[in-house]
Amino acid sequence: MYQHASPDPVYLYLARVYKVVTSWPKAERVKYAREMLKLANKPVPTTFEPFAMVILCTSSAARVDNKHRNRWARALQYADQNNINSKALEEFIVEHGGLAKCGNSLF
Repeated sequence: MYQHASPDPVYLYLARVYKVVTSWPKAERVKYAREMLKLANKPVPTTFEPFAMVILCTSSAARVDNKHRNRWARALQYADQNNINSKALEEFIVEHGGLAKCGNSLF
């Protein structure tokens, strides 16, 4: 059973990103994320993955590099494939190897 001592700010942030993206209809996610990029005056990435695009829009490039953004996006994609509720996101990710390994199951 997973237990945490205090809320981890990274997981709180990712849960919010996850909640936003999963609230959009699946067929419209790329469209909505692209609109966020335009509003934030961010460059459109080469990959059109909605979780990665929202992380790009809502994080500082100085704090979140491409490697971490892609790792986090894969973990969120994997959680979405498994229909995980945003409130259970941290537990799901930790139980599947943490942020470094959770998204590896996609490939």
